[in-house]
Amino acid sequence: SQVRGCSAETEELTRHSLAISFQSSHRLTAMALSLRAAASLASPPSGARPGRRPASVVRAAASPAALDKRNRRREQNVSGEFFVDHRCIDCATCRWMAPEVFKRVDGMSAVAAQPSSEEERTKALQALLSCPTASIHTDKPAKDILQVQNTFPLPIDDDLPV
Repeated sequence: SQVRGCSAETEELTRHSLAISFQSSHRLTAMALSLRAAASLASPPSGARPGRRPASVVRAAASPAALDKRNRRREQNVSGEFFVDHRCIDCATCRWMAPEVFKRVDGMSAVAAQPSSEEERTKALQALLSCPTASIHTDKPAKDILQVQNTFPLPIDDDLPV
C-alpha cells in the first residue's frame, strides 16, 4: 500500500531510511526519517513546480546573514542543552520521536521540556539526528551522539514487512 502523497520511489526510500546530514562540529550523518514526515515533505505546495524552490527561497538561504539569523535558538525553547532554531519546517519528526521534549509552538517545533531521563535524552538525540533541516541542536557537542546514531534504523511501524 502506498503512503498518501508519496511516489513509489519516495515510499521505497523511506522504508529503507533516508540518510540525513547532521551539521555540527562532528559532521555526522544519520539515518531514519518517519514515513509521516516523508509524506508531508513529498508533496510540493500547490502551484509549485515539483523539485523546484522559488528563487526568493534560494537567495535567502544563500545569504550568510540569513543563515546566521536562522541558526539562532528560537525564543520559544525552554532554557537548557537542547534547542530548535529558526530553520524548522514544522514536519513534526521530532514531536513524533520525542513528544516529551518537543512541542509545536507558533507554527514550528520547540523544546518544551529538557530531557529528564536517559530514555528521553536518547529520544531527543534521535530526533536531532533525524531532523531533515538540522534545526535541532545541543549547546555543546553530545558525547553520546555516536552511540545514539548506532540505534538506527528505528522500527516505525510494526505492520510494515521487514
